[in-house]
Amino acid sequence: MLKFFKRPIHLGLMRNAINAKLTLSQFEPEEKLQVYGVANALYVSNGKITNLESALQKVRQNMPQLDLAFSRMSEVEKCVLYSLAMMEIGIEPVLVGEGWQIPPSNPFSYLAGFDEVDHSTAISYFRDKHRITVTMVIHVG
Repeated sequence: MLKFFKRPIHLGLMRNAINAKLTLSQFEPEEKLQVYGVANALYVSNGKITNLESALQKVRQNMPQLDLAFSRMSEVEKCVLYSLAMMEIGIEPVLVGEGWQIPPSNPFSYLAGFDEVDHSTAISYFRDKHRITVTMVIHVG
């Protein structure tokens, strides 16, 4: 029963992940680095940045642990984090007519719950609405 209530949240996060992947693919290296830096800051700040400079200092102090944490994340988990970073710095998705789905107050608590239904529903949405095929890895493996 609990999974039923989480499905819309997972679907929104999955759509954000796909939008982030598509948007990042259009960026220059410097723009990508900015998103990655804010994503790292969000990760070390548990999803809420109150002071960016202090969060970036935490990032610099914890790079080995961050590298390890990111190496253990699936593509979807990373892209959800990148979508949060893009929202934080005001970057809109590259696809016309798309916007960010409002994330839950603690999106990190939902990251492990993605399944094939969420995945295929989001992939179908982009195929049907935008006529594009997107692939995403939902589990580390």
